[in-house]
Amino acid sequence: MTEEKIQRINNSIKIDCILLAASGDKIGEIELLWQPVNEARSYIVQINSISGSEKTWKHSDIVTRTRYTATGLKSGKMYYFRIAPITANGQQEWSEPVVQKAS
Repeated sequence: MTEEKIQRINNSIKIDCILLAASGDKIGEIELLWQPVNEARSYIVQINSISGSEKTWKHSDIVTRTRYTATGLKSGKMYYFRIAPITANGQQEWSEPVVQKAS
């Protein structure tokens, strides 16, 4: 079985999506940017303020662009983000999380 076929088991595609984060232009913002994923219709953005806790991820938004500005954050606090592409086969795997301090 080829690696591509293994990755497509259960209609889930292993996506190596590189997510980048930077302080936003305004107080309480973080800017996210990532490469587009082939066949992605949209992306789920999640936020977490606790490192390493799978249970505390919260839905932030669903977007169709490959950039997102998180607003209303506590200035100086660290936040973790991850994204998951949504394709015709449904939600795909989560990206590796990134951490950034809110401006």
